[in-house]
Amino acid sequence: MKNSVKLKINDFLLNLIENPEELAILIKLAILKDEEGVSDIETKGIEEQLENLVFWGFVKKQGNKYLIKDKKIVDVTLSRKTSKQQKINKTLLKDIDVNNFEGAEKENIRITLMFWSLFRKNLKEKGMRTMVVDLAYYKTWVNAVRLMRDVDEVTLMQLREVYDFLGTNDFWKVNVQSTPKLREKFETIHRQALNEINKQHAKTIEDGTKQSGVSDDYASKLLRKIQG
Repeated sequence: MKNSVKLKINDFLLNLIENPEELAILIKLAILKDEEGVSDIETKGIEEQLENLVFWGFVKKQGNKYLIKDKKIVDVTLSRKTSKQQKINKTLLKDIDVNNFEGAEKENIRITLMFWSLFRKNLKEKGMRTMVVDLAYYKTWVNAVRLMRDVDEVTLMQLREVYDFLGTNDFWKVNVQSTPKLREKFETIHRQALNEINKQHAKTIEDGTKQSGVSDDYASKLLRKIQG
């Protein structure tokens, strides 16, 4: 149960119990969001009942709205945290301010935003629509990064290697457009990224040996050792 009406014990409690119409209105007000209330234009036909609730101390008149006066959350601390987290979860990733977070969560958000920018850039380079990235929600995208790090034990180095690779590989540029998809394909992408890194290292050594006068036989052995 999300909300409950905690009836304050006073001289008018019996009046409320004996008047089901007022009680029904009170419950309706209790399940509304804070400060939402019922406006004057919505009270046609229930003006008397609302005035009774105000007089009995269960409802207050604030501006042009009637608001419940004695609304209590079942678990104040837990409910407020849940409500705040639910609001964050439904926030678009691009609207998240990373400075409002701390610790591991802040780092996960930074990583997520880094990939978010990369995916958007990749799609634009390919002349594709960026809607799937623009409509990315905090909960889905950040949770995928959190799971990669906490469950899959992906390191920051591995994330960096994959990030660099995704910026250069034409196939993955269009086939990975979200962090959930990145998590799904991470092992494959990282393996390809490492192969590319090894090729680049091998090429660097090969170019270096040609310039330094090292024999082709020695260079070949060194390359085989590097490539495993």
